Parts: sequence; C-alpha cells; structure tokens
Amino acid sequence: MMDWFQLKMKIKGAKPPVWRRGFVPEGITFTQLAWMLEEMLDCEKTDNYEFDFYQKKVTLNEWKEDVNYRKGFFYSYRSASDTFVNELLSSEKWFTFRVQQEEGRKAEYRIEIEKKASEVMEKQKGGKVPIQSPLISKEVGFAGSWSDSLEKNSLLREKYQVYNGEADYRSFQKLREDFESGNDGIRVCENPESRTERNQLSMPDLINQFVDSSGIQREELLKNLLGEEIDKRKKSQGNDQKSRDPMVKDMLSSYEKADLTEMAKELHLHYSRLKKDDLAEKIANEILTPAVMRKRLLILEDREIAAFEAAMERECFSPTDEEWEGLDAVFEMDYIAYFRDEYIEVPKEVIQVYQTINTPQFQRERKRLNWMLKCLESFGFLYGVAPAKVACEIYSQKKEYAVSYEEFLEIFQKIPEEMNPCSLADGKMFLNVLKEKRLYRKIEKIQRKVDYYIPSEAEVHDYDQNKYFTGEPAYWKLKEFFSQELKYDTEEAEELCAFIYQEFAKGKMLSDIMGVLNGSGMVFGSKWHIEKFASLMADANNHTRMFELRGHMPAELSEARPVPLQHSGAKIVPMRGSADKPAEPKEKKIYPNDPCPCGSGKKYKKCCGKK
Repeated sequence: MMDWFQLKMKIKGAKPPVWRRGFVPEGITFTQLAWMLEEMLDCEKTDNYEFDFYQKKVTLNEWKEDVNYRKGFFYSYRSASDTFVNELLSSEKWFTFRVQQEEGRKAEYRIEIEKKASEVMEKQKGGKVPIQSPLISKEVGFAGSWSDSLEKNSLLREKYQVYNGEADYRSFQKLREDFESGNDGIRVCENPESRTERNQLSMPDLINQFVDSSGIQREELLKNLLGEEIDKRKKSQGNDQKSRDPMVKDMLSSYEKADLTEMAKELHLHYSRLKKDDLAEKIANEILTPAVMRKRLLILEDREIAAFEAAMERECFSPTDEEWEGLDAVFEMDYIAYFRDEYIEVPKEVIQVYQTINTPQFQRERKRLNWMLKCLESFGFLYGVAPAKVACEIYSQKKEYAVSYEEFLEIFQKIPEEMNPCSLADGKMFLNVLKEKRLYRKIEKIQRKVDYYIPSEAEVHDYDQNKYFTGEPAYWKLKEFFSQELKYDTEEAEELCAFIYQEFAKGKMLSDIMGVLNGSGMVFGSKWHIEKFASLMADANNHTRMFELRGHMPAELSEARPVPLQHSGAKIVPMRGSADKPAEPKEKKIYPNDPCPCGSGKKYKKCCGKK
C-alpha cells in the first residue's frame, strides 16, 4: 500500500487567496516532486526551482557543477535528485517552492503539508478506487487563476501513473527527456535511501562536526564565532514567553540578495550597487514607514487583521495551525519574525508603526477595499469585461458603501497591482487573464445586447465563499442527484456543481462538460440515471449566469422576450426527461453505436459509455 502526502499549495501574496489541494506519493525525490508540482501549479517546466524549508534551514535545488547552493550561515544544502521527500515532508509543516519563469519572473508558493494518508480514494467507473497518480482534489481562486482541474487530473492519470521500483535518482533534464520520448510514469521506492555526496552542511553543522573531531568545547567555539547573538538566543529559549527583540532589518538580512532585489523592485526602490545588508536596511526602513505599511495592510480581511492584533498582544509564542492561517498574509509582508524553534513574534517597531496607522478611518478604508475585491471577483465571473460603471454599481449594492463613480475609481486604484484581478482602460474593466491577445474584445463581440445583470450584496458574498451562485434550485437538485444517486460526498458534490456552473457560464456545451466528467470517472448506473442527469443539466444550464448574456440566465431572458438561445456558446441542448418527474427506472440495453441518452449528440461509446 502506498502512502500519500496531502498538500495545500498557495500562491504567495495572492489576494483573495488562490490555492490548490492535492496529493503526491511518498518514495520520490525532490526532483520528481518539482516535476509534479510544476505540472499541478501550471508552471513552465524548468530545472530552475528551489525548495526552502525555513524551520529546518534546508534548501534543495537541482544540482549543477561549480555552483555553491548554501543559502546563508544557518542553511544546509541538499541535492534534489539525491534526496527523497519522506523525511522532510513527514517532519515539517510547510515549505516554500520557488520556480523561475519567463522574463525572470519568479513564481512562489507556500506549500502546507496537511497530512499523510496510507490510502486515498477517488471515484472511477465501477466505484471508488485508490489513486494511482498525483491528484488535485480542490482549488480556490478567481476566474482564470488555474487551468481546468478535471482536465489536469486526466493528464496526471495519463502521464504520471505511479509504479514501484528501485530508487530513482534521475536529474530533471533526464526526466524531461524520458517524458518527451514517451517513457511516462513516476517511479517510487518503498525503502529509499538519500545520497549525501553532493550535500553542503550549514556553518553550525560544520562547527559541530569540527567540535566532535577536535575535542574543543562547542560553547567556547560558538561564542568566539558568533559572540553575543548566541548568548541572546540561549537566554530567549530558556523562557519563550519573553520577547526575543527581533528587528525587521535582521529578518531581511537572512534572505538571499536575489530575493531582496525582487522585494526592492516591488517596492520601487533603487537597489543598484547596494550591498546585501544595506539593501536589507533600506527595505526595512521602507516597509516600516506609516504610508507603506498602511497601503500593504489595507488588503487584509477582518480575520487576518484580528489575528495580527492578537499576535501583538503576546510576545513570543508558538502559533496553532488556525492562528497561522490568519497570520500567513502578514508573515509574507515580513511583519512577523519566525524563529527556528517555530516560535513567532511581532517586532516592537512594527507594533509602534501599526498603532500610528490603526485609526477608525484606516479600518473603514480596509473594509471598503475588501468589499471592492469581492465585487471585482463577481464582476469578472459574470461578464469578463464590461463598463467600469457596472462594477461601480455592484460595489454600491452594499448600501453603506454606495459611492459616486469617481470615488469608486479612487478605491480601485488603491488595490496593489499584483493583487488586483482586473484592469481598467478607456472606461472598460476586464479580467487580467483576458489581456492576452485582447480576448476581452472577443467576449464583447459575442455578448447579447441587453442590460448587465447586477448581483445583490448577498450574491457577491455567496460567490466569494463558494465560487458560484448557490441560490438556484436547479443546482440544489443537481447536488442532491450527485449525493443521493451517484454517492458523492457533500464536498465532492459541491465542487462538481461549482465546476459545471463555471463551465456553463463560459459558454461550454454539454458535450464538452460530459467529456471532462467522463474522464474524471463519473459513473452512471443505468439509462434512467443518464436521462435524469441530462434533464438536470438542461435545467442547470438555463439557470446559470453567463458571460455571453452579460450575467443573465437564459431562463430570465426567455421569460422576458421570446428570443432564441441557440447561438454561440449559450446553446440550450435539447434533452429528454424531466428534472421534477423521474423517468421509470426500467432498464433498456444501450448499444455502443446508439445516440447517447444524455443528449450530447455523440455515440454512447464515445460519451457516457466510455470505459
């Protein structure tokens, strides 16, 4: 039986949160893990990646000749292709995964190791079976954040089948060559043994090694090398409730120069010719200015600001997983110090600046900005592109936040560019993902010439929580069908409804959606199940808010006036059966070349009858 690690893979700094949950096997090297994560996270395939276990002070990269990978005084280095994941993923709670992308851009993810499971099941034809490949089980994000997860899982099943074998020490380049030549699959080892020849020890480890061989007293050697810093650490570890007096500059000085340079760019600071410590000091001074801290903290949600303020009331403490969840965003801003023993502390200089900016006006503005982000998510989902005044109208659905168009634009401009899902040009607003090849113009051309549907405050909150509008009875019936007839659990049924809603909203046809669902292992027990599902899908399609219809449902427009709904992507597929009156569950043999009862227009063997 194979063990699997459940990982929560979060895009660092994304607001609102964007993450995927998935499973990867034990018994693989970090090179194999990098290959899988780059696929699961939609990254370009590259050997320019890095694993950073901050608590353990271990970094792993693809080993290359004549490169010194040691990351600072306290870090040790391990070769990714020589090191198996078992030890670190079993002992640590999280790590950072960085990938160098095109044009020098670095994608960065916080990967939380949620649990280790001896068996993970998924639905396939014939019932639930153990997974045999990496799997994405859930995702959260606004439209366009991720590729389609069901299609991604189909690819993972096809190309990343896991099989047992000898230890696999292949390099990233060798993996690429083998995959490109058709040698798919991931080889796992039941009792792997990591190789250490290319590892590089941290300076404390080297000191320990030297002490063991020379007989010199370790305390005396450390004191001579590190002086008062070690004494300070020892004293603070004796009573963890006392402050360790961290400084933001010292926290930043532990980073690599390249990371500090990226931070300087984001903060629009001049950094050329600055030494590492000078650059760390310059960044610290910048992020501790009241204006900069105010701008950065404005994007925090209520639960995050509450967690931050609670942390300020304590000195040095070890946070629970729930507390970490609330503090993660502030930690990424470098306003929280993290120590090797997994204790944290908000530096006093951070607290002092926060106290100067924490006014009723700041809190009101922060709440407005959070409401803005939720409105932009709904805007992007409903239309993709529309006049900015439509977004203003959505924002004003919250009565206490009703504003003029000019005031709305002022609030919009306060969202940090890297956290804003939308862009503004010539009075139009559109999703950033539609910038490429000006896709938003194509959407404009196919949109029906009707008024834009404006969601209510409750609907905006509903989409923020569930990533689709859950209030339609058609989707209640569909979810009930998944749970009661196809035996999906509640979470799976909810995720299927969200996927179907999002696909219909983008104008996908039933046959397209059925192809993906079939690939995911959806099983229908009888012809009655197929016809019932087809009828429910027709009803769901008619009650989905669509890009093409400017956020309206086909059912709303057909009630308003007798317009045909068959053009372009919003076609209503004719299907037999009734969603309210079940068909008689009388069995009738369906032959492979018969038309599929679901109404997709395909032969049964090419649709719901796929094996």
